[in-house]
Amino acid sequence: MDMRKVHEAVAMLNLPIAKGVFFNSFMDQHEDGCLPGTRTDLLRQVKNWRSSDKCIFWLSGMAGTGKSIITRTIARSFKRNDILGASFFLKRGEGDRGSATKCFSTIVKQLAVHIPQIITGIQKAIEDDPAILKKSLREQFDKLILQPLLAVNQGQAMSSMVIVIDALDENECDREEDVKIILELLPKVDKATDMVI
Repeated sequence: MDMRKVHEAVAMLNLPIAKGVFFNSFMDQHEDGCLPGTRTDLLRQVKNWRSSDKCIFWLSGMAGTGKSIITRTIARSFKRNDILGASFFLKRGEGDRGSATKCFSTIVKQLAVHIPQIITGIQKAIEDDPAILKKSLREQFDKLILQPLLAVNQGQAMSSMVIVIDALDENECDREEDVKIILELLPKVDKATDMVI
């Protein structure tokens, strides 16, 4: 499928996306990445992780230590290497960016651009349950992400992609449970496919 048709098909999915959460969003266009020659050990660890059997790389540290700058640098690198499947950067106090509510619909819309074979499965999930986006995070994840990826993975080879999520701890919805659920569900993608987070 040519890219124009892929973008048309993704637009037809009519999935809501959280505004400004992409690593390269307009809102963050002036945010820096790591300066050349800095954080080299950590960036090397991420590169080594990519070729390991671990599905999640967890970057943690105190507030203000530059985790988002590092994560943005990593996302840019993955984008340059054509392995970034999706990104979701939360930021407290900025509307959609402060909530994980649209996390899965935003991620799946990005994945559909890079893995157009999943579009049919996503369309079927929406047709079978038009209210899917009002359902629990578990159900959204299963029907919009996991099942379409599993269907594709069983039928054909799929290139390995990375999902980059930054600042999940900045979720403002007073629902720490949402973050726990997201962290519980995302590793299932790796077990079923060649995707990592």
